Amino acid sequence: MHEAALRELYRRIPKRDLEDVDVTVTVDGKSVDVDVKVEVHPLSELSDEEIKEAVERAAEAAIKEADRIMLREP
Repeated sequence: MHEAALRELYRRIPKRDLEDVDVTVTVDGKSVDVDVKVEVHPLSELSDEEIKEAVERAAEAAIKEADRIMLREP
């Protein structure tokens, strides 16, 4: 799940623009909570909107991966 979030994040934000990434996935029964935090280099040319979109998409990717795994397990 972490890997899915990171893949999506790196597709949208170049690694050179990221200073710190923290992905936390919490699974409680059938509930999944994903928290993605990023720190972007101050000289990055990405807008706040682009960063927000990347973080949202990364969280969605992790949730989809968790759903896929939970559907596979009995």
